[in-house]
Amino acid sequence: MPKEVIGDTGMTKYTYAKCPACGSKKRHYEDACERAIKMNVAPPGYLVPFSYNERIIADPIKEAVLPLGAELPSITSALEICKQCGCVYAPMVITGKAKKSLTTGGEQAKERPKIYLPGQ
Repeated sequence: MPKEVIGDTGMTKYTYAKCPACGSKKRHYEDACERAIKMNVAPPGYLVPFSYNERIIADPIKEAVLPLGAELPSITSALEICKQCGCVYAPMVITGKAKKSLTTGGEQAKERPKIYLPGQ
């Protein structure tokens, strides 16, 4: 399990190159994205996981009374499906801290993923 510290963010990225059940490196969604790139319907490097989750780890009642700017443990994971055995696993997990903030759009809206249209 390769572990990589992401700059000075305090976040750590863990990557798993193969299925923990059978050892295969082939993944359904990764292969589908490669086919989309070859068909020119997705940009180079395009990757969509089976599922993508971001969470803070805190009791909702305690989190509700924390002030804005408070730091909480966080975890992000991207799930994939093994083409060999069908195991659902996380080839990428990021752990770290998240700051409590308001979600209003504005500046955050500019950071949202871009929607690619055909031909872009």
